[in-house]
Amino acid sequence: MPVAAVAVAGEAEEAFDHADDEEDSYTEDVLVAGHVIESELGTGAFAEVYVGRNPDTWKPVAIKHILRIPKFCKSVTHEYDVSKRLRHPHILQALECVQDGDDVFILFEMAKHGDLFDRLANGDGEPSRSAVRLYLFQISSALAYMHKRGVVHGDVKLENILIFEEDLVRLCDFGLAGPVDEERTGRPYGTSSYMAHEICKLTSRESKYTMTPGLDVWSFGIVLFAVLFNDLPWEKAKEGDAEFKKVLDEGGVCAKAVSQLEFLSPEMKELLIGTLQLDPAKRITMDDIVEVLSESRPWFLADSAAAQPADETPEDTEAGQHARCSPRCSSTCTGPKLLKIPTARLTPPRD
Repeated sequence: MPVAAVAVAGEAEEAFDHADDEEDSYTEDVLVAGHVIESELGTGAFAEVYVGRNPDTWKPVAIKHILRIPKFCKSVTHEYDVSKRLRHPHILQALECVQDGDDVFILFEMAKHGDLFDRLANGDGEPSRSAVRLYLFQISSALAYMHKRGVVHGDVKLENILIFEEDLVRLCDFGLAGPVDEERTGRPYGTSSYMAHEICKLTSRESKYTMTPGLDVWSFGIVLFAVLFNDLPWEKAKEGDAEFKKVLDEGGVCAKAVSQLEFLSPEMKELLIGTLQLDPAKRITMDDIVEVLSESRPWFLADSAAAQPADETPEDTEAGQHARCSPRCSSTCTGPKLLKIPTARLTPPRD
């Protein structure tokens, strides 16, 4: 899976704090794309990412070294080319692309606070519910903008939502992005837990599929589910997955197939079901999602019964905590912390 500048930025804050103590950190003599390399953030199948510093201002940037590109890409600068076309307050900006012989480096804004996956999974200073509402609205608006510009992201997930400030997130990693209605051949790239049903069914190297906005809508639905229920609904949206088979057996996502839905308010239930329609033609659009998330509607039935002000984050009642647990939990369970996500379950499976 590709590593974006922000897909690994969850380690950025620690890297800033401890880089001087690392014996194996790069020295100031090592320059990449004209920047001093401070530390490595991570390595993936397509790229490796570093924390770099401007030698004059010492301002940090994320430097993505492209190791290889997916088969569908026509240029090694594909991600940079896509990023430069997009100008939106909640889309990560590519600052520069530097080619040095066969090496290509893309410089991105640095998000010191990491990504939403790490923020939720680690439980350290986890955001308030009102903050997460804002994050989801901002990302949905970024995706709606992309779709209007004729671009499909293709890899929407918690790890690709970067936190810049407590009230500001940006969508990152455009290595798999492509034009709406672009035809591709081969096994799709991406993170299987977030991939749409019609994509997960493809197994042949000769498989053909089309890049549609509905792919992003489905992935956003998985992000929404993860935030709501501290879990992922299934490992992969195909018949071999026991949890997803229930959905197929019931003819689609519904409270009978996904029992957690019974805890949602009618508005949120309708929104979630709309994103995860098995038939791509029946899925709602990102504009529909933006409209719902722009309003302060309750997420859970418990919230409807005893609504709290949006800017407050009180301790949940026992009933409210139970509403966010898996229905399989013990009757004596007091429920998980608000928005706490189990790291093990959310670790992306190998593709």
